[in-house]
Amino acid sequence: MGTSVWVVDDDDAVRGVLEAMLKELGYTVTCYDKAEDALNAYRVQAPDVVVTDVRMPGMSGLELTRTMLEINDRCIVMILTGFPSIPDAVEAIRAGATDFLSKPVRMEELRVRMERALETRV
Repeated sequence: MGTSVWVVDDDDAVRGVLEAMLKELGYTVTCYDKAEDALNAYRVQAPDVVVTDVRMPGMSGLELTRTMLEINDRCIVMILTGFPSIPDAVEAIRAGATDFLSKPVRMEELRVRMERALETRV
């Protein structure tokens, strides 16, 4: 079985694009439009990588990151945002995120960042 990646984003179009890119890169992809739904599934079985938006209705991507890593600190969490800022990037890393990406992300950049993140996981 390949590397499993969850995409958590409230924007249908973003989820669709990320799902298509990640599948083309060879990953097994599951999408969630709400952080709470992803967290419930995460309690049962964690993926290898989570790519989550920062700002979503309800639970934010930062809250999701903190909670997921409290449950399983081996999961790689990558934060994605349409409104990148230094304070958000710092907060994402403090929350335990492996990486901080800006929307729209290019496929080559996503490939490189995913590979780098997976290589660092021991």
